[in-house]
Amino acid sequence: MLIAEIMDTGVPSAQPDTPLDAVLALARSTHHGVVPVLADNHLVGIITTADLLREQVRPIPRATTAADAMHPSPTIRTTTTCGDAARQLLGTGHGTLPVVTDRGSLAGTIDVRDVLLALEPPDALLAARVGKLVADHTHTSTVDCTVTNGLAILTGDFTDPGQERVTAALATSIPGIRAARTKPVGNRQGEPTRLFGRRR
Repeated sequence: MLIAEIMDTGVPSAQPDTPLDAVLALARSTHHGVVPVLADNHLVGIITTADLLREQVRPIPRATTAADAMHPSPTIRTTTTCGDAARQLLGTGHGTLPVVTDRGSLAGTIDVRDVLLALEPPDALLAARVGKLVADHTHTSTVDCTVTNGLAILTGDFTDPGQERVTAALATSIPGIRAARTKPVGNRQGEPTRLFGRRR
């Protein structure tokens, strides 16, 4: 399933010169956690409810327009799969991200709940968790993970078997992953895959 099929297309947006009070009123009336800021229909930044709250509690507010309060944001393309979007959301730590077309214009927003509901098979969600855990705790530059019925296939540029063991151990530490199979690419491509089971 693609993000275009589940994204929220009814998200209101602001322009850089929109007064911050108007952005706040927009956020309050629509209950969205993010207000995209557009210039010529292209995303130039976002303002989150946390940004608005920060301005409200400052002794002397600094921002008067959307341009003053906005900040850059990672984006997700409409053609992204839900599994890839889950990995991206987990990797950035954002709960909501703007969705853009191939031309860079805003198409909507996607949040963690939307993706979670769309991921009916837990395999894609497990793969996203494995990918995030491996990225956070190893120096492996690229590891691609797919999960089928609890078996994680870890494809990456592993430099040695020890690195494969560590990566597999991380994968099998996640509930729902019963075993992990590593598959080297790059200089070690062609070596047999290795199967690692969960320790009992």
